[in-house]
Amino acid sequence: MDVSVSITASKSLSQSNLILKNLFVTLQIGQTVRTGSGVLVDDAQFRSGSAEIPLVLTIKNSTTNTMMYVRNIPMSSVLENGGLHSRWVAVYPPGDPQNLHFDAFAVPGEGCPQVCLSVATHEDLMATVANLSSSPAESSSGGFGSYSFSPQPRLSVVQESHDEKVDQLRRSIHSLQEELKLSRQSIDGGRGSYMAAPSGRSTMLPPTAGGDRQSFLPPTSRSSLEAGQD
Repeated sequence: MDVSVSITASKSLSQSNLILKNLFVTLQIGQTVRTGSGVLVDDAQFRSGSAEIPLVLTIKNSTTNTMMYVRNIPMSSVLENGGLHSRWVAVYPPGDPQNLHFDAFAVPGEGCPQVCLSVATHEDLMATVANLSSSPAESSSGGFGSYSFSPQPRLSVVQESHDEKVDQLRRSIHSLQEELKLSRQSIDGGRGSYMAAPSGRSTMLPPTAGGDRQSFLPPTSRSSLEAGQD
């Protein structure tokens, strides 16, 4: 996310005007440091990859290079409140335990060193698009409406390729089923058929349950045989 920080005013940093003229501020998020020529800063820009990295505000004396005040501001708290707009924030001497706690709605007391701070955050749209492009089915529905950032032509090509493979698989299965059906019909037909014997010859059949063999005779031969027996 992109972060912009501004300090528009200060109070009670020192009772000496000379010291006030020598004060300057440094702002830091992660490894990025922005240094102002004085206490006031206009739109210092940062880029942060995590809300867990705080904004560290430091006020130093340029003459002695002494750190006079420090304030840790959790970016998670800034995001929860939708940013900070012209908010008076107390600053503390280094080592003060009050710096360990931050309340965006706390109002500094009179005479407490403080600065008027504004912090705005903006989502990195390019990073969002890159993340969503890696998952074509995902879409973003935020303050910008509901959009699918994935390239539509690419999704269409992938879908067509998938459908073509499914059709090929279905055709293969259908072809195998037809071949299996024909094969079964051929086997069943072979079992139920017999070879007719040529005229005048007998064909030996397999042994019956009684163990005897029987001859298959054509009708004309069988009639002649019966007549002779009579």
